[in-house]
Amino acid sequence: MKWISHILWLFWVLGSGSFAGEPATPLTPERILPVDGPANRQPSGLTIWQDTLFTVSDRHPNTVFRLEIREESAAMIPYRNFPVTETFGNDWLDFEGITCDSAGNFYIV
Repeated sequence: MKWISHILWLFWVLGSGSFAGEPATPLTPERILPVDGPANRQPSGLTIWQDTLFTVSDRHPNTVFRLEIREESAAMIPYRNFPVTETFGNDWLDFEGITCDSAGNFYIV
């Protein structure tokens, strides 16, 4: 039961931080492109490192993809593969986000 209070406390701290009261910055798309890539690609999450965009996919949980921007489309190019082990009785993971640090280490959630 104690772990529930720790989780609730964490959500409270994260939810009441520097985001409170700040107005949202409106976004204006520069280009809208279809994304080519593996079958059933489902890109999920986006990060930038060294002026290159990277994403993960709901249906390809062992790959970080580089997004190659082309004239008429963008392409998901496999960039880094990693082993996926069985977790909590599942052999499939559903990643929803990606970020990276200045050294190029990816963090996937």
